[in-house]
Amino acid sequence: MSNVNCHITNEGMPPDFPHAVYEFLTDVYGIENVWLLEKIDRGYVNQSYEVGGQRQGKKVHHCLRCYHPLSDRNNIRFEHDLLKELARRRFPFSPRLVRASGGTTISTIRFPMAGHVHTRCAALFEFIDGEDPYTWDNPPVDERVIAGCARVLALYHGTISGWESHVHQGSGGLLSLLHRLQDCLGSHADQAGEGESVFDAFVHRHMGTIADALDGLVDRFSGVDIDSWPVLAVHGDFHAGNLRFRAGEVAGLLDYDWARMLPRTFDLGMALMYFCTRWGDHRSAALDTSRATRFLEAYQRSIEYADGIWPLGRDEHKFITDFIRIGHLMMIAWGIEDYFTSRPDPEAYTAIVRRSFRAMAWLDAHPFRWTG
Repeated sequence: MSNVNCHITNEGMPPDFPHAVYEFLTDVYGIENVWLLEKIDRGYVNQSYEVGGQRQGKKVHHCLRCYHPLSDRNNIRFEHDLLKELARRRFPFSPRLVRASGGTTISTIRFPMAGHVHTRCAALFEFIDGEDPYTWDNPPVDERVIAGCARVLALYHGTISGWESHVHQGSGGLLSLLHRLQDCLGSHADQAGEGESVFDAFVHRHMGTIADALDGLVDRFSGVDIDSWPVLAVHGDFHAGNLRFRAGEVAGLLDYDWARMLPRTFDLGMALMYFCTRWGDHRSAALDTSRATRFLEAYQRSIEYADGIWPLGRDEHKFITDFIRIGHLMMIAWGIEDYFTSRPDPEAYTAIVRRSFRAMAWLDAHPFRWTG
């Protein structure tokens, strides 16, 4: 392995971490002569690396994902089950899983740190070539690109509609998700009052308002027959940073680890939050309603040609703003939980949570009404 070209920079990992990866790739996947191992500096939850080497005499180009140590293995199994089905149904934008020498797609990587051997679930994917011009908070503004992203989401929904995994994920539907968000906020409410950082102060000051907004959504959806809406394996994190592009066109849709069985409007709410919030407007984080309209119109036009699913119905129209709110509450709850679990940069996490908090306030004053 003298020809390794290693660009890895991974804070918190010991200097010999790359060697643990080399051994893992060789022992578990039979990959030798590793010539590329570079950390992909995108994403907050999992750690991913671009890998190049040889397998059975052929050049390979992969993405190695090391899952967060607290990731639920059953959720990973659901994600892999979904990716296998997307491949079977020939969805052109999902990464293909690479099987280990033993035939599995979920492996365990071991690496030394602080005198102990730590383990994480890991998986290897075919690398999707392309560009990463956008991030979750720096989405495209070009109408053609936005419409293309909406068409990919519609194609994804049409492709996976009707599928049910043999893996019992235990997601429990929309109300169960909202109740888990309530539990998350409740479990960290006292912690926010104990710390002295700017993040602690912000969360402590606004926790009541955030909890009230979540309680209001639980009440609103409690009387709704959501089961009559299209329920499918939503992507769960559809934003421009999870898309790869070639020549301005979508070439890949990545990161399915937030996938779960929910109404497809959950995906649309998350997408509208990501693509249409004016993240650069730190004062209000307003929703760009014209951009949101273009996204939904492109989705509607595309979904008409998909099998097993239909354009958004009247009831779904009425709840679009609520699903955008859910997206912001997901962002806030994730920020709170991740901060109190790992204690990252308080300034950066305050900025994330504050923008979604202000975006919800803007939506309360300016509900987005779309009639299709």
